Amino acid sequence: MSSSRIAAFYRLTVAERRQKLAEALGLGAADMEALTAADALPLEVADMMVENAVGTFALPFGVALNFQVNGRDHVIPMVVEEPSVIAAASRAALVARSGGGFAAEADPGAMIGQIQLVDVPDPGAAVERVGAARARILAAAEELTPGLCQRGAGPRDVEVRLVRTQRGETMVVVHVLLDTGDAMGANAVNSLVEGLAPMVAEVAGGTVCLRILSNLADRRLARAAVRVPVSALAREGIDGTEVARRMVAAYEFAAADPYRAATHNKGIMNGIDALAVATGNDWRAIEAGAHAYACRDGAYRSLTQWEMADGHLTGTLELPMAVSTVGPLVQSHPRVRLALRRPRRVARCRGTGRGGRGAPSAAHRRRGGEDRSRAGAAPHAGVPLVNLPARGRAAGKVILLGEHAVVYGRPALAAGLPLGLAAEVASSAGGPRLESDHPDLDADPRAAALVAEAAAILDLPGRRDSVIRVRSELPPGVGLGSSAALAVAVLRALAAGGDRLLSRDEELRLGRHLEAIFHGHPSGIDPAAAALGPGCFRFVRGDPPTIMPLRLTRALPLVVAMSTRPRSTGAAVTGLRARWEADPTRHERLFDEVASIVEEGVHVAERGDLEALGRTFDQNQAVLEALGVSAPEVEALAERARRAGALGAKLTGGGAGGAVVAVATDPDGVARTLAAGGVRTIVVRVEAPSAAGRAA
Repeated sequence: MSSSRIAAFYRLTVAERRQKLAEALGLGAADMEALTAADALPLEVADMMVENAVGTFALPFGVALNFQVNGRDHVIPMVVEEPSVIAAASRAALVARSGGGFAAEADPGAMIGQIQLVDVPDPGAAVERVGAARARILAAAEELTPGLCQRGAGPRDVEVRLVRTQRGETMVVVHVLLDTGDAMGANAVNSLVEGLAPMVAEVAGGTVCLRILSNLADRRLARAAVRVPVSALAREGIDGTEVARRMVAAYEFAAADPYRAATHNKGIMNGIDALAVATGNDWRAIEAGAHAYACRDGAYRSLTQWEMADGHLTGTLELPMAVSTVGPLVQSHPRVRLALRRPRRVARCRGTGRGGRGAPSAAHRRRGGEDRSRAGAAPHAGVPLVNLPARGRAAGKVILLGEHAVVYGRPALAAGLPLGLAAEVASSAGGPRLESDHPDLDADPRAAALVAEAAAILDLPGRRDSVIRVRSELPPGVGLGSSAALAVAVLRALAAGGDRLLSRDEELRLGRHLEAIFHGHPSGIDPAAAALGPGCFRFVRGDPPTIMPLRLTRALPLVVAMSTRPRSTGAAVTGLRARWEADPTRHERLFDEVASIVEEGVHVAERGDLEALGRTFDQNQAVLEALGVSAPEVEALAERARRAGALGAKLTGGGAGGAVVAVATDPDGVARTLAAGGVRTIVVRVEAPSAAGRAA
């Protein structure tokens, strides 16, 4: 726009103000409809946004004028019930124009995710170990945030702090810094630290407690400055120099006294919060960060600083500003879309007085706003299916070591496969229903039940008018995780259709719940592989499970061979449970033996020692036979693989049939030999883990 000054705007009627605004901003018919609608937030949209909705609550939607930020004029949208906030902001912006307006800047969008570790035996040594593993942790973080990395954002640093509790205990707190780009980034940060927590725990020792975003976003600071001649401050018979002197005195009072600082900073936040609400941002998170930053040196102080020199009054403001111009609320709330109708320009204004530059003058004028705003509220279950068609993909899996024992609390070593399953959600009447390229899946009522349950869990309006089309590269029923891949891919596709991003913990928890439709009481390792994507990881059952991605120094060349005997997971699991109950001492000893084999397998896999890994395969197979979960056909196929050149081979998955996995230096040669004897095989090379399986 050419100018944000509209003369005598407050004297116009509401209809006249709308017309002036339309002319100044070039608002179209759809914009005017959003602005003038009596019910700006339809009840059905409100019901999708929050739980137990019974209505909507209207607040005044106004605009602050006269703003000039970094040489550009802006009209600032504000939603606030308090009189004088918008008028004070507009007046302050008009005064600021006499000195060239506001200058603003902001840091890149680096948010902090915290991983809290307790019961760490040697906190000082843990700090050194985490520091030494910084590159490894950052590499894993990049693999967990491929979308951000592709957009030029992503993980930036890893830091470690020692925090002493009131009881005198020392906690180790690891900070992961994530540049979230144009998003506020709460979901992305939470998912990242959830994914990194097992690795960090392995490095530092101790027990992981919290894995969560910090709202003290002090690596994402916004700064604004204004310099006006004191002559522009004169009013109501008071000399401009005296007004400036009083403003500086008011600032010094707030800088020294927390009772005054609380009210002083409340005045600053008046404008910031009004802008945040208008643009769909989490004003509570912004408030929390601002007030925490105000007492960063141990005393609560003013967020602004003012001084008078050389006939000018100069003010500066610095505070955390974790906001967003993207998100589901932008799509679902008509007036948020209107307030953010030019998000790219809005984003460039990220540092002005932030809707709150100001300190009391002789008339207690408040400095107001700026219009870089972001829709940072986390997506909520209930957002409608707005992005159709929507897609999700998940990986298959192969358990390398530790199946069955993992159900009894021991670790397992597994790998997500490059092969997977893709799901697409599209509009169609009479849904949700499943369409598959595999006749066995189409005919399986459990698959249809899984789709219906996933749609119901996410509670997405419009789900009954959808079709989920599935394309699978995984043969079903052989222990390669096809049911878990179906669960995670469908969850991702449905969530993407509703513009949601499920956290890693949500994917694991919901994936396990859905997999139970097929397998009763699964350990959760299959949905973990489906969610993590291709890569190798150590897994321990839990809520949430402990997952440690392996840092492989070389790819693991594997051959998966299908036996002629169908897998019978239910029979194998039930039979083992009965034998364990009859003789727990013997079986606990065998489970402990499996755990030792797994830990050795983790070590040699990371080292790239294929021969040693092959030996762990053979050792694990011997214990599986002792546990009674193998089958003669599987054992014969494992032996055939060894004779064909495999370094080791064992059953994989539920057992009592199904598939064999073998490690080999020449997997293609092993596969050819087995195929010549009529065995179906798949050759895979497991690389380092990634998050490539997320919704696309």
